[in-house]
Amino acid sequence: MKRGIKTKQGFSHIEVVLSFVIFLGFLIFLFAIFNPFKINSKSDVYIDITERAIMDNISAKVDFFTMKLKEDASGCFYFTYGLNLSNIVVKDNSYSRTDASSILIDNKKQIKIDGAGNFFYIYSSDEFEESVVSGSCEELTGDEYNIGLFRSYEMVSFSKLNSLAENYNSDYLNLKKGMGLTKDFSFNVRESSGNITLTTNKKTPKTEVFARDKPIQLVYQNGSFKYAILNIKTW
Repeated sequence: MKRGIKTKQGFSHIEVVLSFVIFLGFLIFLFAIFNPFKINSKSDVYIDITERAIMDNISAKVDFFTMKLKEDASGCFYFTYGLNLSNIVVKDNSYSRTDASSILIDNKKQIKIDGAGNFFYIYSSDEFEESVVSGSCEELTGDEYNIGLFRSYEMVSFSKLNSLAENYNSDYLNLKKGMGLTKDFSFNVRESSGNITLTTNKKTPKTEVFARDKPIQLVYQNGSFKYAILNIKTW
């Protein structure tokens, strides 16, 4: 009987040791993943600063909501939206752009849409060039349509990006100074297929160069969107 008790005590001791080893291993794993003493390398710091400076110059806000009619539209109609939005672009259920325009009345937007169907995507941004809707339109009452959830997105303006590249290629030193950067930098934009659609002309030196790829969503003045990769280099 006494030997049995000692055996159980031995097993209990082993279980405690194993539990401690497993717990210690788990702590080491967490520490390796979430290292509170990790110090960012110079490359991370330089790239972060450069990326922030570039994004401050090319970012664009895009607001978005949907509209569903109780019955299909077959011509021009308008409704009043409770927020003062920027220029608008409207797309139908097949994501094809349809004529739409807006005017501001008592700090609210009166939105005109000349389209067909019963579902529309409505985008608003300073980047857009509105189309023109002329002629008379039928006013919708509140029980003739439903408005979806309002959302805002941070995207990259292709026109701002293109202007930044032009300024870079024509007056690099003043641009760099105006952006508050002390390190040299360059950037390009490529599509998911790998084709480069926009680039800067400064050659990178044969010294240490830090680089990063940043996924972005481009917004164009005509209301189209495209996913791309922004490649940033600094040295």
